Amino acid sequence: MVIRGSSTSMENDFYSHALLREKTTMTRRKESRIYAEEFGGDITTGEASLEAICKCNLLNISKTGFCVSACDADKLQAGVLADVKLILPGNHCVCVQCRIVKVENTHASFQIIKIGIGEEHLNRLIEGVLTERTRRNIHPPRKWADAEQHFNSTLGHSWYNLLFRIYGEIVYVTNDFYRKRKYVPALMPITVESVSSPMGLGSDSLPVKVDLFGKSTYLADSMQFQLEYLLRQNAPGVFYIMPTFRGEDPDTRHLNQFFHSEAEIQGTLDDVMPLIEEYLVELSESMLVHFEKDIARHAKGDISHIKYFLSRAGKLPRVSYEEASAMLGNNPNYYSNLSGGLKCISRHGEQELMRRFKGFVWIIYPPHGVVPFYQAFSADGRHARAADLLMGIGETVGCGERHLGHTELKKALDLHNIGHSEYAWYIHMKEAYPMQSSGFGLGLERYLLWLLRHDDIRDMAIFSRLKGIRAIP
Repeated sequence: MVIRGSSTSMENDFYSHALLREKTTMTRRKESRIYAEEFGGDITTGEASLEAICKCNLLNISKTGFCVSACDADKLQAGVLADVKLILPGNHCVCVQCRIVKVENTHASFQIIKIGIGEEHLNRLIEGVLTERTRRNIHPPRKWADAEQHFNSTLGHSWYNLLFRIYGEIVYVTNDFYRKRKYVPALMPITVESVSSPMGLGSDSLPVKVDLFGKSTYLADSMQFQLEYLLRQNAPGVFYIMPTFRGEDPDTRHLNQFFHSEAEIQGTLDDVMPLIEEYLVELSESMLVHFEKDIARHAKGDISHIKYFLSRAGKLPRVSYEEASAMLGNNPNYYSNLSGGLKCISRHGEQELMRRFKGFVWIIYPPHGVVPFYQAFSADGRHARAADLLMGIGETVGCGERHLGHTELKKALDLHNIGHSEYAWYIHMKEAYPMQSSGFGLGLERYLLWLLRHDDIRDMAIFSRLKGIRAIP
């Protein structure tokens, strides 16, 4: 009988340093789980007490124990001793004396007490499987804290090779997606006079001020204002992918320089939210078509999150900020303090909400004080017609409806304690050319965190640009 393995995640209950020879490295010890799908073999037994597992699927095997999925596991009893013969690839046999540790549903766990003949074959099998797993499951080198080490580690590394190809595919898909809708790509400068995330009431973003040709200006934190400007050139929508800059300290969730896929369309919040889901669907479908096996290698062997998203897209759950806060209660870990005495949902709160909604949820209509001033007021005048899509590490897409005219815009500037002078041109544009528009920004690195089931955004940058660290190349 050929073993059909399962990729179901199992804890390292059976880990033992006896798994490997004495010279086995700590790196291999981390890979102590071995799944039968990675090798072929049979299992047989001569003990009457174990006849029920003569037709079984071997799920996990180690020198200390193994687990099987038995057709009649309920006939097995914990504590019973038995002799078991493992048939390994190449018709090699290993005889082991076992004790049944526990029986749960259709799974029975065994502890190997003594190994008889064929121990060397089992050693060879385990070491070979571990070597193969290490070769196939590549992890980022994480050398970004040192510019030269990062530069050297990226050359020829499979992690960065995959990132390079994925980023390229994102650009292809993005252009195709918008071209079908007759949206126009925008070529943008990287400097701005008016930052789109000034230090207003709810801002946690620091603008990056630079001296250029003897004049102070800012590196773009977003070119959303400029997209609105170009939208008035009689286009249904405009878009770009470009680097943007933030001044806060980098960590697992934040980069100082990252890539934004942003778009602005003629329409409302109710128009832009479905557009975002359609865009993410086309991106994710293309990732599976071109990189399914590669993604599986780097996503802990599991791409079910992508397929699950594709099955839910178009009908992702939406909850208001107030409803989300009610779900989270008063736990202080679920909130972060912002300037002006305001609070917003923290990364821990985001993770709790994603847990409750199985990985994806829109948080809509936040208090106006916790979003940028340019988001339109909701009907009650206290909340904003804006939304964040939580997936992966947390907020991955932010979107909102813009103020239709200059009156609402000036009211919002006053609410956020921001002077009008820097935004005089923006106010004039709203007064002279009122237009109902909405837009969004997708952080590409955060999308990749979700795609690859990864946990540190600093590993997503081929060209590392971290605050305070020299950049090579």
